[in-house]
Amino acid sequence: FTTLGALDLAIYRIDPAQMQQGRPTHLAGVLGMRDPSRERWPLEGSDRLQRVGRRSLPITGREAEGIFTMRLDLPKQKPGVYVVAVENEELQRIAVLNVTDLALVCKWAPQALLAYAVDIRTGAPRAGVHISATAGAGPLAEGVTGSDGLLALAVADAPEYGRVAVTARAGDAVATVETWTYGARAVTAT
Repeated sequence: FTTLGALDLAIYRIDPAQMQQGRPTHLAGVLGMRDPSRERWPLEGSDRLQRVGRRSLPITGREAEGIFTMRLDLPKQKPGVYVVAVENEELQRIAVLNVTDLALVCKWAPQALLAYAVDIRTGAPRAGVHISATAGAGPLAEGVTGSDGLLALAVADAPEYGRVAVTARAGDAVATVETWTYGARAVTAT
C-alpha cells in the first residue's frame, strides 16, 4: 500500500565476485548488511551491484481502499543473478532473480556429495561446470563436472546435521541448491 502515484522499478546485477565460494549466499550478506530487518536495502550506489535498468511506473487500477496489484514485465537479461526492486519514498520491495540455463541436482551420502549439472532447456549433461559446496563461512569441497555432467565430491568436514550451499557456475550462469545434511558423517561399526 502506498499513497503515492508511482513506483520506481530498478534492476541490479549482482557482481559475480560477490557470489564466489566462501562468501555469503543470502542477499543481506552479499550487500554487507548487519540487520536487514531494520534497514532499507542499500541498492543504489552499492559497489556490489550494477544497475542495468530503471523506469518509473504509474500506479493504475487502485481499489477504493488504495490497494493495487500490478503486473511488471521485465526486460530480458543475460545470465546472472539480479536484484529487482520496486520502491518509492514510502516502501521498498525486493526480489532476487536468477537468469540461467543451468540446473543442479544434488544427492548426499555419508561424507560424499554427488552433483549433476544439466542444461535446463535441453536436459543434456553439462561438462566443465565448477561446483562448490560451503557450510557456514567455509568451503567444504569443489571440483568440475565431467562429460556426463557428474561430480562426486568427498566431503569429510560436512556438518553432521546442518545447511550446506552447493553452487554450480558455468560462465555467468549460476545454479544454487540449499541442502541439509542429516547424519552426513560416516558410521563406523566395530
